[in-house]
Amino acid sequence: MKSVITTMTINAPSDKVWGVIAKANGLEKWFSAIEKCELDGPAGPGAKRVCTTFQGNVLEETILAVDNDAMVFQYSIDRQDMLPTKDVLGTIHVTRLSDSETNVTWLANYNLLDQSMEQVVSSALDQLYQGGIKGIEDLINN
Repeated sequence: MKSVITTMTINAPSDKVWGVIAKANGLEKWFSAIEKCELDGPAGPGAKRVCTTFQGNVLEETILAVDNDAMVFQYSIDRQDMLPTKDVLGTIHVTRLSDSETNVTWLANYNLLDQSMEQVVSSALDQLYQGGIKGIEDLINN
């Protein structure tokens, strides 16, 4: 199993950052790769989420955990056709640093379908997660 860990400190209160992540939908407002995101059911464990990219790719996900006390959000990607990966488990940790600064760590564990693509996949996920974290900051501050 491979892993990518992206950590960034952003200028936004942790409760607002967590609020954006924990609601589980509306990714199109802060994740630039996503055109549309729909949630089937409440934003809790077992909920299904379907996100569509601007290129028409579809990600089908299951929400596994929404821990409001620890500010940890976890999901699995059940189906996608963008990267040569399977068994993708994503976890987002939100940590309060101060009233206006928050640390966000986005971790992905996955298996590769094509081992020669390890660097490409790792780099692509890191760039996507950096963009997503920055997008949360921009959404909150604009």
